[in-house]
Amino acid sequence: MYKRQLQNEVDERLESLRALQQKMVDQLPNELMEKLHLKTHATEQAITPTKKTRPSRPRVSNKAPTIASISGIGPVIQKKLADAGFTTLEDLINTQEDKASALKKFAQTKGFDTWQKQAKELLDKQKTTSNS
Repeated sequence: MYKRQLQNEVDERLESLRALQQKMVDQLPNELMEKLHLKTHATEQAITPTKKTRPSRPRVSNKAPTIASISGIGPVIQKKLADAGFTTLEDLINTQEDKASALKKFAQTKGFDTWQKQAKELLDKQKTTSNS
């Protein structure tokens, strides 16, 4: 199970890197693109991966969502959050004053500004699913 989570995280990061790479290539002038023998901007993807990777599968689970269900929170961040006292989605949504400063330590983490919104959406989705 942990191996699958790790592979999913690696796949997501590779996809993110490819998207960033494509964005950078798209900003190159056409003359430079021709000199570098890269494909044109709009017609095809400029850089293709050298290794075929399995497309990541959407996460479908019957389990209740956890902090790890939030995009951008992997095993390392999850452990750091747990050490700071954030172990549930409710902890992220309803941050008590004594924990607010601990949460602010994660402000520089990529995607931090969406964590609370994602946590709320996951809980709302869980409530509507369990009520159905």
